[in-house]
Amino acid sequence: TITYTGNEQTNAGVYTVDVLVQMPNYNDLQLSATMTIDNATITGVTFNNGTFTYDGTAHSIFVSGVPAGASVTYSGNGQTNAGVYTVDALVQMPNYNDLQLS
Repeated sequence: TITYTGNEQTNAGVYTVDVLVQMPNYNDLQLSATMTIDNATITGVTFNNGTFTYDGTAHSIFVSGVPAGASVTYSGNGQTNAGVYTVDALVQMPNYNDLQLS
């Protein structure tokens, strides 16, 4: 018989998996290994340039295609005056690598 401990992981991380192999008339065999689940890559997100005509109000651009469970943090958005600005977006989601867009 083979019995596993710690072998049903789903989240990104590093885990120890133990196994016990037993057979009649044989000594038990205990083994241990490391299982690594790497972060996934966030895909399908787009961040397009925006062009606005000055009207005295703040203007912002936003990412699209953000998966459920992700959060987005912006810097440089909400500009009012005429000019060219860089807007950064940071998309974060558990078990995924952060996605930085400009």
